[in-house]
Amino acid sequence: MATNLALALHRLTRQETALVDGNLSSADVAAHLNASPQAKTIADLTGSFPAVSATALAHVLVRHTLGVDVLLGPPTPERGEFVRTDDWIRALELLVETYAHVVVDTSPFYSEITIKTLDAADVILVPVPLEITSIKNARLFLQVAQKLGYADEKVQLIANRFERADGITPATAEVALGKKFTEVFTSDRRSLVLALNRGVPVVASDDKSRIARDISRLAERISVARVPISGSPPKPQPLAVAPNLVLPIETTSDSSQIRVFIVDDIQDTCDNLAKLIGFESDMKVVGIARDGAEALRIAPAARPDIVLMDICMPVMDGISATEVLTRMPGWKAPIVMMSVQDHPDYKRRALVAGARGYLVKPFSADELIGFIRQVHKLETAMRVLN
Repeated sequence: MATNLALALHRLTRQETALVDGNLSSADVAAHLNASPQAKTIADLTGSFPAVSATALAHVLVRHTLGVDVLLGPPTPERGEFVRTDDWIRALELLVETYAHVVVDTSPFYSEITIKTLDAADVILVPVPLEITSIKNARLFLQVAQKLGYADEKVQLIANRFERADGITPATAEVALGKKFTEVFTSDRRSLVLALNRGVPVVASDDKSRIARDISRLAERISVARVPISGSPPKPQPLAVAPNLVLPIETTSDSSQIRVFIVDDIQDTCDNLAKLIGFESDMKVVGIARDGAEALRIAPAARPDIVLMDICMPVMDGISATEVLTRMPGWKAPIVMMSVQDHPDYKRRALVAGARGYLVKPFSADELIGFIRQVHKLETAMRVLN
């Protein structure tokens, strides 16, 4: 969809269009475009230049014969791990400054790069095949998007590969999702498979096919969407927090200290926790977030050894944030939930979400420090065993 949409936008508007493969662990755009195995990729951009600049970016962009410039994904998952988030976002910013349209195919996993890309996007298109598991996953994504503060119109659902004989109609799926589809793409497997095997996108190889017409219609509708990439995502409500609540993130490693990241919406709680941890010579606070959504954006860069996560917070609660963080590729820090709720159901939900521990507020300084050391010791032991 991303490949064909980029080509359709370029053909429709005759404006400069860029296509970006953001699935760094499993890049597919090169296959859809029959790109050369020797073509430059995002891995060459971040591995060969001291900084991501317009000149450096121009060296790795591939001009497709149909007129779209392409930033290809890494040839292997291992090379994708070396792409830094800051470099990725800088590359997107440069593309937005140059191109009228930038289409990014994202990873299906909630990595830091994926979330920052979603934050920056004007429109998020979510293809939903009309089958039970895909509808369930789409519903979960809508919940995450809401908690990240995305406006309702920013996230647009597309009913994908619709076939009446399959038994689920778009109307039925809309009831389950609680949101209407903005487009319905009919099933056209033959045209898509032929296009893929030829290495020529279907909007170019068979523009009269049903799926090509569907994608062209989508391109017409979104061709006018354009806002700066640096714009922060809208929040459902303002947060009443003091300006000094968020500490600068420390990224320098010190193996002699336990790096603690705090997530809590109450300033006094954050201040007290930071003060207690600061008294200990073997640990330090490397960052503070005011809610779960902010934690998703800044915690990975802080590289914590342990996260103290409150449960009840605005925008995104701690359990939802824990579910996303613990599924991020490369995430290793154990998460300890904090809550005034002592009910077994809260503890069960926290553990199911991926938390490694649960502290009931209020707790003493000795309980906190001892628990941090205990969880960190167990985590270190587990890594050695693994």
